[in-house]
Amino acid sequence: MQTIQITLPDNLVANMNAAVEAGIYNTQDEIACFAISEWNRHREYRLAELRALCAEGEASGNAEPFALDELLEKVRKKNRRK
Repeated sequence: MQTIQITLPDNLVANMNAAVEAGIYNTQDEIACFAISEWNRHREYRLAELRALCAEGEASGNAEPFALDELLEKVRKKNRRK
């Protein structure tokens, strides 16, 4: 295991201290490890999702011509609905 040093905003440190004082976590280190583990789990999940989408795209065969502007507009509309 390695030791690193990070700088956090005051509000995050206060939240961490409150969680330790409430007994939710034993130490600030435990909170940081949990947060980084969750970040890494999410990152790995997203990478797996992207790999699956790439495989699906490759398996679907050759691409047909399309209008990039229309595709980008569809994506923008879809993202606005979220």
